Amino acid sequence: MSERDELSVDRVAKAFDVVIKSMRKDERDLEKAIEERDAAEEALSQAYFIVTGNSPEWSNLFGHDQALDDIRAACEALRAAARAALKSEG
Repeated sequence: MSERDELSVDRVAKAFDVVIKSMRKDERDLEKAIEERDAAEEALSQAYFIVTGNSPEWSNLFGHDQALDDIRAACEALRAAARAALKSEG
């Protein structure tokens, strides 16, 4: 193999190493994003249960927006009930 061929092989090997390192970093970043997403979903699930007393049934018809709407509605109902109870006492 000529010196020129060896340089070409070295360049390809170095480029391959760069690509592999980049792919590994991308994979770690993706795993971290997945873990963060799962933690956020678990936190929302727990908040939903605390407020509504029910576990959310995640599906393509019931997502984060619907869960937040349900939490908001439950909180509004609790506030309205508290206001009504205070008015009846007063």
